[in-house]
Amino acid sequence: MKNPFICSVCGVPKVITSENIWLDNGTIVQRRDPLHRMVFLEVDNIKGLFEGIERIIGISLERIIMVAQSRYTSEYIKRFMPSGVRLFVNRNLHRLPGRRLAFILPSYLGRMMGYGAAKLLHSDYKNYMVMKVTDPWYLPLYLGNIRGVTDALVAKVGTGVYLKIGPEQYIVTTNTSEAEEGLKGRFVYREYHSKSGDLSLERCSGCGGPMELSRYRWDVKRGIIEERNSHQRMALLGPGEHEAIFDELQAELGEDITQTIIEAQQLFVSTELLTSWNAFDFATLQKQMAFRGMGNLRELVAEGDKVRLRVENPCLIAMLVGMTLGLYEIFYRKAGDARWEVAEDGDLKIEVSPK
Repeated sequence: MKNPFICSVCGVPKVITSENIWLDNGTIVQRRDPLHRMVFLEVDNIKGLFEGIERIIGISLERIIMVAQSRYTSEYIKRFMPSGVRLFVNRNLHRLPGRRLAFILPSYLGRMMGYGAAKLLHSDYKNYMVMKVTDPWYLPLYLGNIRGVTDALVAKVGTGVYLKIGPEQYIVTTNTSEAEEGLKGRFVYREYHSKSGDLSLERCSGCGGPMELSRYRWDVKRGIIEERNSHQRMALLGPGEHEAIFDELQAELGEDITQTIIEAQQLFVSTELLTSWNAFDFATLQKQMAFRGMGNLRELVAEGDKVRLRVENPCLIAMLVGMTLGLYEIFYRKAGDARWEVAEDGDLKIEVSPK
């Protein structure tokens, strides 16, 4: 039997392509708020990036990631869920409509976006929740989302502890508390303003999303998106989430961590080739950047073993620079050194030459 919530042509959940738009300028935006961007990234890349940063700086990022993610999620819900709806949820958590908005709907959307699955076991819907989480895309980020939803809807932060009970299976218990003092007031919610573009993406005749998405399989029960051949896991997320974490980390350490992010991303890409990046040429890079929502590659000039790029509407800039260095190392078989800048018009310019 056909699933009415899945596109019969490309196999993508309709909520993904109805709520998000892949534009012709290298960006993915939410239909309800075009200033809020999204990116479609490899889960291993996200994990590898944070694990690489941890190795470089020598400290665990779990707490910082959880708190920064919760601040982002909470602010997002507060901005885009009307205050009347949030008040309704808060007053009706003991009833099905309130529970549906507070837990069931966020859990459903998380599964559609590749975050894993959660089942509520016990809760008084005010002070605590106990849930079983399976196949989380990255546990600190998943826990941060839970904290953020609790903060926005119950007006308290949901601190969480977890117990691993099996492969990719956790029992998560959250209890409400006040916000951590050292983290109040630091969050900055980003809005992205973009240039127009003229990219041509092949569209699905059923839902209008990019046909490139048909290469991926949605296991909506488990909350997993994976490439059909390589089984590489993907997730749809807001770049502002990562930017918030980077800001929080910089504030905690009291120093610029841009170069650390670049080095961690370069190391991951150069050692774990992502299957879609199968060439270092203009067409491949432009297509893959745009499909992921990371920007619109306008120029790629190769002169011997030197490469120059210009990207319009970039996001996650340090990751883009690190990715470019990693790909350069793979395809040129030598380590590269990058000089980069963000121009006044917002374009990212990268020059890579041999070390």
